[in-house]
Amino acid sequence: MKQTTNFPYDVDVTTINLVDLPHEIDYFKYEVNLPDYYIMDDKFTDVNDNIDIIAEINCSATMYRKVFATSDDLKLIITIPRDKVSLNFTVDVLLVSNKEFEWDSQILQKGMPIAHFGSFKKDIDNRSTGLISFETSESNELFISTSDHTIKIKIPKKQYEFLLKKQNSLLIKKVLTSQFAQIALLEACKELKGNSKRDNLIWYKELLNRWRKFSGSDEDYPQETDHLRFVQDLLEKPSIKLIDYLIAEEKQNQDE
Repeated sequence: MKQTTNFPYDVDVTTINLVDLPHEIDYFKYEVNLPDYYIMDDKFTDVNDNIDIIAEINCSATMYRKVFATSDDLKLIITIPRDKVSLNFTVDVLLVSNKEFEWDSQILQKGMPIAHFGSFKKDIDNRSTGLISFETSESNELFISTSDHTIKIKIPKKQYEFLLKKQNSLLIKKVLTSQFAQIALLEACKELKGNSKRDNLIWYKELLNRWRKFSGSDEDYPQETDHLRFVQDLLEKPSIKLIDYLIAEEKQNQDE
């Protein structure tokens, strides 16, 4: 534990553990774990009713700022709306006075800091990830996830490792496009509607822009009957291209 003299009184400085909790569709979530000395030290516990833990969130890209506070001396949960932040944001965790009281022979006013537990930068720059990404799945099932900035196709580990080795094969690329990508985009199209929980995500905005260019009409969102022709156009008729490739490959083998 160190102290700083940037204030007219001593402020304790140490770095805590800011734990990433499972993020939700609309929120990033973190938990503050306080150091043992704060929980055990009489210096702090004697004035427990006079101090709050706060986490101050700042995003320079969107000018979003919010302060989370609790008087619970053991835990603080932080939830940050995805649509309020962009590129990155910082989390500053402090102990502050919640009323006027005496601390180390100084009279502190409400809101003045007592301890600083660290400043954490969280990078969320997802601009270059593209519409679709392929990842390994922890389960034995293949599934499509649309809860992040890309549409994620999660493939069981054994199959994923095989595809990774063959990623330069033109046939594998055709299969990935005609099968996996087509299915993933059809699933994603179901989210293109008013009041969607995904409308703050990058893939959603990009797919919606492409739909509006494709439709050439005033329809903001595709109807279910539009999904297949829209995806077929996006991927340039992937199933037909796969068959054409197989025909060309068979002809080449016969000629050899």
